[in-house]
Amino acid sequence: MRDSGGYTEDGSKSTATYGFPTVETLAGYPTISTNSMTSAATAISATSKNPERAMMLLNEIWGDKYLLNTLAYGVEGKNYTVKSGTVKDDNPTIEATTGADQTWAIWHNWLGPLWDQWDSNWNSTAALQEMKKNNDNGKASGILGFIFNPEPVKTEIAQVSAIQKESNPILTTGSMPDFESYYTDLQKRLDAAGMDKIMAEAQKQFDAWKADNS
Repeated sequence: MRDSGGYTEDGSKSTATYGFPTVETLAGYPTISTNSMTSAATAISATSKNPERAMMLLNEIWGDKYLLNTLAYGVEGKNYTVKSGTVKDDNPTIEATTGADQTWAIWHNWLGPLWDQWDSNWNSTAALQEMKKNNDNGKASGILGFIFNPEPVKTEIAQVSAIQKESNPILTTGSMPDFESYYTDLQKRLDAAGMDKIMAEAQKQFDAWKADNS
């Protein structure tokens, strides 16, 4: 199972999340990429009808730890229970319902400082500290700032995506009867769908971006 949350050497984070003993292994180290910057950034839309008040809300969330965690975890006794301390303390420990059950939540609140979240079964303080350490040591990608424009090859991308949607579960689970023949056939299907054209367009755009940013 893949878990995109923080890594704990003793497996405690995933054990608490899943409810049974687990072992964790670190899959990779963080890279500061264009996608990670744009997907994790909190911004006010250019079409906002009241950007000043939107900024006031963001300032309130970033400055109020209780509000931050209420948006992340919900209402005490309904969406989470307190295991130790109190929610008005700086460091309570709580047990929250799963992310799948929290359909109302702003995905455990990526709007505010992640490191200010309470110790919980979803992300323990130890896991958050480990995540912060990894982030602090993250290396910037050599192509930070490059954004691919898919418009010239949108048809090919749609065709390739359809094949990948079908094949990824099979590859992930090893469900094919013969890997070599399946993989060879898959490569041929991807080539016929336009994978080479997509790669060529990406290289063309990257070369132009590099020339402007070297």
